[in-house]
Amino acid sequence: MKEINDEIKTLNFNKLNLKLYLREIYYKMLRTNDEAMLENGLVWLIKAFWFINEEIPFELFPKSIDQQTFEFLIEVLIEF
Repeated sequence: MKEINDEIKTLNFNKLNLKLYLREIYYKMLRTNDEAMLENGLVWLIKAFWFINEEIPFELFPKSIDQQTFEFLIEVLIEF
């Protein structure tokens, strides 16, 4: 039983580390402000943040996306 509990602890630790690693990658992707990423990449990134249960930081979005556009994207994606 102890072995199973130890394995669960290890897996949970690895899961947390993976989540933190993915979050940092997504943050870097947002900070690049790559215009090519704007078409489908923002939708993908929003979904990726949701998948790892992370809040989506508006302040990291490209400057061409204002608060109103950001909120619209979120609302539209919630409906799908």
